[in-house]
Amino acid sequence: MKKKSVLNKAALKNSILKVFQEFPFKKFNYKQVSKCIGVKKLGEKILVFEAMNDLKNDGRLEELKRGSFSLAQKNVSQKGTVLSSNKSGVTVELENKNLVSVDKKDSLFSLKGDIVEIVYIKSKKNSKTGFITNVLERKRSSFVGTIQKNYGIAFFIPDDYKVYFDVFLDSKGLVDQSNNKKVCVSVTNWNTENKNPSGKIIEILGDYDDYSAFLISIFSSLILEVNLKLFLSFL
Repeated sequence: MKKKSVLNKAALKNSILKVFQEFPFKKFNYKQVSKCIGVKKLGEKILVFEAMNDLKNDGRLEELKRGSFSLAQKNVSQKGTVLSSNKSGVTVELENKNLVSVDKKDSLFSLKGDIVEIVYIKSKKNSKTGFITNVLERKRSSFVGTIQKNYGIAFFIPDDYKVYFDVFLDSKGLVDQSNNKKVCVSVTNWNTENKNPSGKIIEILGDYDDYSAFLISIFSSLILEVNLKLFLSFL
C-alpha cells in the first residue's frame, strides 16, 4: 500500500481505515498499522493507537483481543450516490435504495450528485451510518462565494450552505483583487488528507452587493455546475 503523510486526526483515521479496507480479514496492531501508513515517531504511533481505539468506539473496527484489531463486520465498500449535503454531512443512497448518513468528517468533501464508495454500519438505534472511502465521480467543482483572509492565508467561503467546506486558495493570482467581491472558485485539488480542498479563483463576478453577481450566486445554487461565461452573456 502506498504510504501517505498524516496531516490531521481525521486524515489519520482515514489512512488507518484504508489499511483495514485493503485487507478486511486481516488483524493489525498499532505498530503494524503505523508501518503501513509511514508513521515512525513514537508520539505519532501513540496517536495511531488512540485513533484505532476511537474507530473501535465508532463501530468501524473491532478488537479481537487486546491490541489486535480488524475491520468491523467485514463490511466492504458499496457504490452509492450522494442525495443531499449540509453543514452536518451527507446522505447517500446505495444501489439497493438504502439511505446512509455520513458525518462531514467522513464524507471526503462529497456533494449532491457525486458517485461514491461507502461502507455503512448499523448503529444501536438501527439507523444506518457510514463513511465514504472513495469519490468515484464529482459532479461539481466550481462554486460562488467570497474570500476570507486570516494572517495572510486566503480561504473561499461558499454562498451555498450545502457546500459544507471552505476552499484553501493560492495567494497568487486574483486573490489580491478579491476584497469585497463575489468570486467563482474552481477546486484544483480534492486531497482528502487535508482539512480543506484547494483551488483558485477563475472569475471575479463583481462587487459583493452587485445585482449580476447576486443573480449568479442564486443560479449556481439551483444546478450542479454553472457555465459562468455563458450565463454572463445573458446579463
